[in-house]
Amino acid sequence: INLSLSTRGISLLTEIGAFADLESTLIPMVSRRFSDGSVERYREPLLSINRNLLTIKLIQAAEAAGVKFEYGTGYMPGDVDTATGNVRLGKGRQCKPRVIVGCDGVHG
Repeated sequence: INLSLSTRGISLLTEIGAFADLESTLIPMVSRRFSDGSVERYREPLLSINRNLLTIKLIQAAEAAGVKFEYGTGYMPGDVDTATGNVRLGKGRQCKPRVIVGCDGVHG
């Protein structure tokens, strides 16, 4: 499955140093065709990028910058001790992160 990448996305990937590795895999998209047969040209150039490849490159760039990923830890709102900043994760483990980014997965 592919995603559309706009100039903003290209700028971000360039900024984190991931664009050069992906550039040869990108497919230019100049227009789209609707079910009624009509065609519309895009106002700005878009590039088609493989979702899995993009995910891998973003994870690699984040890890190179020191980001730690923890999968399947479990977290519920309210599991933060506002006095200490500690976060209670699944299985009772606690940590004190600078930033938390959570998601429920690709099928959520």
